[in-house]
Amino acid sequence: MVGTIIISSILLSSCIQDKPPKNCPVLDFDCHIAQAINEISFARKNVDYWSYINMVGQILTVIFGLIATLIIAMQTDKNKRWTRPVGIIATTFVTGISSVIGNFHVIENVDKMVDLTCEMATLTNIYYFEIEDLKGGRAKEEIDKAYKEDGIFRNKVNVTTKNFCTELNNVKLEMLRVKGTVRPIKEKPPDKQIKSSSNRTGG
Repeated sequence: MVGTIIISSILLSSCIQDKPPKNCPVLDFDCHIAQAINEISFARKNVDYWSYINMVGQILTVIFGLIATLIIAMQTDKNKRWTRPVGIIATTFVTGISSVIGNFHVIENVDKMVDLTCEMATLTNIYYFEIEDLKGGRAKEEIDKAYKEDGIFRNKVNVTTKNFCTELNNVKLEMLRVKGTVRPIKEKPPDKQIKSSSNRTGG
């Protein structure tokens, strides 16, 4: 029990901390993309961290399990004064580590975090190509002028950016649920696909 509490405290206190988001203007496309890249980088660091924790946990479980088995096999009336407590400690660590990995559903939630990271990357790529298409190779001054004077262009930019930010925030919210829960996260329906903003708006 004590081992489980100690291990859990170490894991939770070592979690990677997210950076606060910036408020990007609608026409600052680079800012939106940079924000998304930061989120993807943060998500990948979390995946790496929890994957490492899982690997270390599995290795320690095997090591302490072998120690406990060997100590129990070696135990006699002559050496039980030290073999018995060592065996109990090793068995306690096996139980504690397995309990932490299992109760936090580390393996399942790492898989889910990988899927969400890929989803963020896909959304960012779609947004980048859609914005490049809207920009049409124009300079920043021309884009600013078109945004002020061309209602159709302004609407397309607003819809594209709004859809991107909304869907990215939904993925980030799902990521927070994965980080903040000790139960496995249910998978999304397999037929759900990420569509471009033109398909989402029917344009």
